[in-house]
Amino acid sequence: MKVTDEQFIQLWDKYQSPARLAEATGMAVRAIYNRRTRIEKKLGIALNAESSTGAKNERFYYRHHMARADAKLYNGKIFVASDVTITLVKYPQPTRLC
Repeated sequence: MKVTDEQFIQLWDKYQSPARLAEATGMAVRAIYNRRTRIEKKLGIALNAESSTGAKNERFYYRHHMARADAKLYNGKIFVASDVTITLVKYPQPTRLC
């Protein structure tokens, strides 16, 4: 089933899941992800998906395969903490040639 970008956005709002949208349109799931990304970049919009708990996830998106989280914050503070790992390397003493 061929769908225009406008139809894709309407279907996305209805299903809010790449797997369910792929099943409804007959497209491959990977193609759904690629099309979603392309439309988001082209139109400057966010096509939000339901979270695994069923809640619509608009303000926070965490990528489990990356060390990055996107969040929208309109009024407030964000506290960021991290572990610092320092590796000490012992360099050999320079040798004198003369």
